[in-house]
Order: sequence, then structure tokens, then C-alpha cells
Amino acid sequence: MNKMLPIIRVGLLLLILVNIWGAYVALHGLPAAILANDNPTQNTDVFFWSVVSAIVWSVVLVYLLKIKSKPATYESKQKS
Repeated sequence: MNKMLPIIRVGLLLLILVNIWGAYVALHGLPAAILANDNPTQNTDVFFWSVVSAIVWSVVLVYLLKIKSKPATYESKQKS
């Protein structure tokens, strides 16, 4: 599991960046949707859930960054 942590951390970081980008795109398109009398609630929903998802995955990433690999015990050093 500890060997997979760097890969998981990078994946979560990319997921957070994608969520932030989605929030930016949704927020950027909101004025145009309002002016076009389109469905602005769709953009606000996308913005809201992108922000919520980015926050949740940020918390998970911070938790994973705090996990340290377990130090080797004396017995495992003797076996090698």
C-alpha cells in the first residue's frame, strides 16, 4: 500500500485540478447563460458540485500526505 501512495496522491491532485477547472468553466459560463435566458441553474449546480468535490478530495489528499511509511522493525531488517 505504501508503494501506491505517491501514485494515489498524484491522481488525487489531478482530480482536484480538474474539479477546480470545472468550477472555473461553470462560473465563467454563468453570466452568458443568464444573458441568453438559458438554464443558469445547470451552471450553478456544476460550479457547486465542482467546488464541493475539490474540497473533499483536498481533504483526502491532505490525509494521505500525512500518512508516513512504517519504519522497518528489527526482525524485518534481520531477514534481509
